[in-house]
Amino acid sequence: MINGARCLLWTGHVTGSSYGYVRFGGRRWRVHVLVYFMVTGHMPLGRPRELVLHRCEVNHCGEIRHLYLGTGQNNVDDRDNHYYKTR
Repeated sequence: MINGARCLLWTGHVTGSSYGYVRFGGRRWRVHVLVYFMVTGHMPLGRPRELVLHRCEVNHCGEIRHLYLGTGQNNVDDRDNHYYKTR
C-alpha cells in the first residue's frame, strides 16, 4: 500500500510496456495521465518538463494517491532507484 491505498489496476488495453491506454475525447491517453488530469484539472506539459509518475512502480495503476507530477529526470531517478533496489 502506498499513501493508504492499494493499486487500482487498469484491466483494459495494456501495451507491451504495461501502460494502460484508453480512448477519450477522440484522443488516445495513458490511463494514469488521464486520471491525473481528471482529478487535478492540470494537464502535464510532457517530456522533459512534466510527467505523471507512479510511486508504486506499476505502470497500469490509476490510483490517484500513487501518482505525482515530476520531471524526466525524476522518472530516470525513480527507474534507477527501483532497478537497483530489486537486484
